Amino acid sequence: MGLVIVCACTSIDRSFSDGMEVIPVKVDHPTKDPASFLEKIELVPLETNDSSLTSIGSKVVYDKEDNLFAIFSKSAVYTFTGEGRYIGNSKKRIGQGPQEYSFVVDMNYNPYLKGIDFLNPYGTVYTYSPAFEFISQRKFQPESVVNHLMALDADHDIFLPGEFSEVLFADRKTRQITPIPYEGTISGGNGLSSQNNLFHIGDDAYFVPSGLNYYLYRIDAKEKKLVPIIYLDFGKYEVKEEDLSGSAGASGQIPMK
Repeated sequence: MGLVIVCACTSIDRSFSDGMEVIPVKVDHPTKDPASFLEKIELVPLETNDSSLTSIGSKVVYDKEDNLFAIFSKSAVYTFTGEGRYIGNSKKRIGQGPQEYSFVVDMNYNPYLKGIDFLNPYGTVYTYSPAFEFISQRKFQPESVVNHLMALDADHDIFLPGEFSEVLFADRKTRQITPIPYEGTISGGNGLSSQNNLFHIGDDAYFVPSGLNYYLYRIDAKEKKLVPIIYLDFGKYEVKEEDLSGSAGASGQIPMK
């Protein structure tokens, strides 16, 4: 089966806020030659032994600066160097003790604590070193269960609740949670959900909504807001809420004036 890469095409008329980048997406004539893309892929063989063997992970994170891979698989996390050398796994931390976790729904690398954050669905975050020494524990009280997390800076985290209609800014010092709604999702629960909605690129943080949503957002931790920065323009192939015959599941298109 070939790899299909989409690229630019003609856009449609639309009004956007200042600073918004519109990326037209070519659908009629997609590029079918994957050679240029495949040349940029580097395969890293992971060291295997009795402790490092794992099934396909549900999430993989890589931190280039700290030369670390972390793989989340079946409630345990496995760590490797960037060259694939095995470091350790979190199985010894599963339990009911004060420095142990019993259930985790997401993990992410925390460059500010130099450790791996583990999230349980009720807002408790456990942080361990890459070799799984205990670093810290912080408890928040979100109004609903949360599924994803990322450290925004040294003082703030961001969570995604089970229903993708808002993000939760969390202040580590005050333990206060600030919900910030976002628009743009036309339909949820359509198989487009991802385990990787939150990203760091350089010093900036970004949010990619789950479901059918054409916008990408920059996360402003200081102002506690989402700034739409990219719109993916599919032209006449764009799915609109009014065309879904009552199947749309969220807040409709974001107004950009």
